[in-house]
Amino acid sequence: MKIFFIQPTGDKMGHYGIYTTHVCQEIAKLGANLTLFTNKIYPEKYIEEKPLFNIVEFKKGKYAFEKFDRLKKKLPFLYLYGYLRNSFAAIREAIKYLKKNDFDTFLTFSQHYENLLKQFENSKNCNFEYRKQSAI
Repeated sequence: MKIFFIQPTGDKMGHYGIYTTHVCQEIAKLGANLTLFTNKIYPEKYIEEKPLFNIVEFKKGKYAFEKFDRLKKKLPFLYLYGYLRNSFAAIREAIKYLKKNDFDTFLTFSQHYENLLKQFENSKNCNFEYRKQSAI
């Protein structure tokens, strides 16, 4: 099964990278052909083995979020800008990527992305699924 998994801020401080890396690795261990579509991620920080899933950093990692994390307390509006920038850029790039590639299903931790990407359900014959994020 080919799975498209989107996480627009894989390098955001906190659980984003940890949770995403572990979930993708475990799904891939079950035999799925999983592609993680993200801004930037460092799986070697979270797992010891080589990732069993494909990683696509949209715009070649240009949309790294780390600089916005560092400014969160000092310049909260800049942090918000970075978050919204990544969210919209990720959707725009994900739609382009989905048009060129076939997947059986789609996973995300955010309903925002699910709603925007559902438009491909009929045109690409995919079964997109929404999975609510929960704490580990």
